[in-house]
Amino acid sequence: GRALAEGGPVDIWISQGEDPAADDVQVPSGLVGKSESEVQEALMAAGLEPKKGGEEASDDVDKGDVVSVDPGEGETVNEGDVVTYIVSSGPDTESVPDIKGDSTDEATSRLDERGFGMYIESYDYSDDVPEGCIISYNPSGKQEPGTTINVVVSLGPDPAQQEPRRQQRCRRLGRHRRGAQLG
Repeated sequence: GRALAEGGPVDIWISQGEDPAADDVQVPSGLVGKSESEVQEALMAAGLEPKKGGEEASDDVDKGDVVSVDPGEGETVNEGDVVTYIVSSGPDTESVPDIKGDSTDEATSRLDERGFGMYIESYDYSDDVPEGCIISYNPSGKQEPGTTINVVVSLGPDPAQQEPRRQQRCRRLGRHRRGAQLG
């Protein structure tokens, strides 16, 4: 403090107590896992101001539903306070490996390592992809773990489209008489 001159003026401020407009309220329970609109409605009904704080990946909460709130559920806050909520962007995604040209065993193993399943959608002929290897697959890019990747497996070249091969014949190595016994 400071020393004041005796008999000098002194300003005194007297508190009237807490602001009556700032009543204590609790952040509602059961917000996590609800839709964004349901959370906004519940927070406004409790006299709080909802604010979206972004998105984060979640394996447990569906895409578009609320993952967390801050301050947390059940905490006591002042009426009118901001409660920030985070929305699920869905499960983490993983890149589907390029399995074109892989054998079905190789493709199954590589997909399994990343959490994907594989389904042989069809078989097709291919002049470029050896028999038993993957011609194409979908979906590609980033996918949720557990996604089934559909594949088309090569049957090798189409025999109906192959140029006819000349039949190989034995060559005569010498002159033999008709009816001659060889050997």
